[in-house]
Amino acid sequence: MKHEKKLRIVRDMLALVNSPVPLVVMREWSGWELAAVEDWAVAVRMKASDNSVRVPPPPACVRSYVLSIGPRGALEKTQAAKAALAEFHAKTGKPARP
Repeated sequence: MKHEKKLRIVRDMLALVNSPVPLVVMREWSGWELAAVEDWAVAVRMKASDNSVRVPPPPACVRSYVLSIGPRGALEKTQAAKAALAEFHAKTGKPARP
């Protein structure tokens, strides 16, 4: 499977578990990080379907994008995700889209 197609599939899986990550950030992940995030997202999704699945902690590369349940937690995590994205753009020198 081509890398870009795999990134889009994992991005969609993350959206299903309320943890959206921009593709620009995902493109910087290593193959190991992408696999770990995919495994984590599958476990979270399976657990949400009332399966007895042990969900590991989210990988470090996705941790700031994981949204909490509830409006206040979601707002805090959204702000944290925006801050993490801004930090990413500052680190890479890539301009953020308006």
